[in-house]
Amino acid sequence: MKRFTLKRMALSLVTAMMLMTSQSVMAQYVKLTAVDGMLSYGQSDASGSECYPKLVDTSISTKWGGWFNPALTDDNAWPINQAESANKMYIIVKAEQAVVPDFYFLVTGNDTGNGDNPGSRNWASWNIYGGNFESDEQAVREGEGWTLIDERENEPLPAANFGIANLQFNNVDGQTAYQYYWIEIKKSVAGSDVYLQMSEWGLGTYAGLEKYLDDLAHQETGTDEPIRYNVISGDRLDDSGESLTTLFDGNVKSKWGMGLTPKAYGETKNGAHAIFSTTRAIAPTYYKLVTGHDCASWHHRNWKNWQIYGIAEADVPADGKPARDSEKWVLLDKKADVTEEVLPDKNCVAVCFTLSEENNTAYKYFKIEVDQTMGASYMQMAEFSLGDEYTFALERTPILESIEETYNPDLFAEKVLLDSVSVFYENMKITMDAVPFYEMKASVDALFEKITPSAKDYDQLNVARNQAIMAVDEGNLKDAAVTYLTAWVSETDAIAPNAEYPVGNYAYIKANRQITGEQAVAEYKRISAYIINNAKVTDEPIYATYEFLSGTDNSKNWGDSPVENLIDGDREKTKWGCDKDVDRFIIFKTDEPIKPTYYGLVTGWDTNSYPERNWKNW
Repeated sequence: MKRFTLKRMALSLVTAMMLMTSQSVMAQYVKLTAVDGMLSYGQSDASGSECYPKLVDTSISTKWGGWFNPALTDDNAWPINQAESANKMYIIVKAEQAVVPDFYFLVTGNDTGNGDNPGSRNWASWNIYGGNFESDEQAVREGEGWTLIDERENEPLPAANFGIANLQFNNVDGQTAYQYYWIEIKKSVAGSDVYLQMSEWGLGTYAGLEKYLDDLAHQETGTDEPIRYNVISGDRLDDSGESLTTLFDGNVKSKWGMGLTPKAYGETKNGAHAIFSTTRAIAPTYYKLVTGHDCASWHHRNWKNWQIYGIAEADVPADGKPARDSEKWVLLDKKADVTEEVLPDKNCVAVCFTLSEENNTAYKYFKIEVDQTMGASYMQMAEFSLGDEYTFALERTPILESIEETYNPDLFAEKVLLDSVSVFYENMKITMDAVPFYEMKASVDALFEKITPSAKDYDQLNVARNQAIMAVDEGNLKDAAVTYLTAWVSETDAIAPNAEYPVGNYAYIKANRQITGEQAVAEYKRISAYIINNAKVTDEPIYATYEFLSGTDNSKNWGDSPVENLIDGDREKTKWGCDKDVDRFIIFKTDEPIKPTYYGLVTGWDTNSYPERNWKNW
């Protein structure tokens, strides 16, 4: 995915020096809060997924969107006519501190570049006003105290998903600082009734926002260390290998496991529970669960119904051990009837969850209550961790670096898998929300699990090519086969798929990597068979008689399957079979000398029932 950045002005050295000595926000990001804004059709309050606060939430994976038609009169527009679009669109935001405005940035929506008219949902014309007020209530649209500081008419913005524009305020004096900003959108690119949208607006440049997010972890924790957990009490808190402490040990190969008697929500008997503290107070915005390392063998042990609680430090007893049944626990998250589509019955799968309850309070003491499993009488989970913007900032970079180190776009493997990794990776780089970030990471992990065997299967094509080159060089092929294989092995002259070359020749496959791993193996087998079937016949076939000399000790062979059976000429009724972990070999002689060019193997009469008994390496 390409990233689009519009640069509107080059800063001179003089300007840069002025910025260093003023309250300007050319580069530094200033935290913003939405004070007021316009709702639109289908939006009942500002808490909706695409309502105006999303424009300044520091996450470009969210957006402010709403139906907008400035041609409507007030009587015909929303909210008076709730079946229609709004005829005005605005937002009022408050900066953390008053600043002298210099630059601001816009990030277009997640789907701005899609559809038949890319960019039609973008803003086209808008005004920005600055003001200073004693309270948020005084900062009202079209009220007194506002100063026009930026005016845009038909401003071109990227017609692309997550396009970035850094713009300079065009009507400021360079001295006056403002804490409140009112943005009034006058026209969309579509110019008519449209779903207007924008992902993010901020003071400063987009690079400033990126630095702000990277610095969050250091500002809050003071170190690069993640949150650590101290288990206070809970079920199966012992010295066993599946103790409660393993839920927080950072090792996905260990797990918290125990027999579980189901309980109802709110009960504090039966089920399973954990009470723990964190090394710093946190107002979690998400958390992660990692399934056990043996879920694929022991099914339905994952959690189905559970809750997470926090308790204020003031309500914690002097001994630092809150009781499970304390009335002071505050519900932070409640999950009910979670399915295995959400929390898979697979080994070591990390799943990220948001919290069901609104919360801005930071806690150091937490409780987990597990009511039911997915159906088993035994409960297990490998890892649990809480997250907020600071922990996400710490975790995000190493994950992206790991993907970048692992990903090889030129790998000889199925290209559609590699391209999918690239798409997810580019979106992960611009996603500032933990939940979609970890969902995309899970998709990338799943793709890598497919890419590795795909590359192994594709390597069979290299084997086939080497076999074909050797066969041509040795001169043991029919003339037509030489012509055919010479064309197939070419690395420069591509042949597209046709009747003669069903998936194209080697050069075509190498350039396009369009086939699946299974198709690559099938092509290897086809070329190998073609070489055998098109060998020159220079002499009459020799049907030799074989004499057994030595081989695997018959005490190690199965009673009815001695090693001699391999050369007894009976293809249907006898076979050689022996145990594992022994020297498996046969030495024999022919009744007259042979210069072999090929040989044949016949699988055992019961191979359909025991396919794993075939030879693999010999």
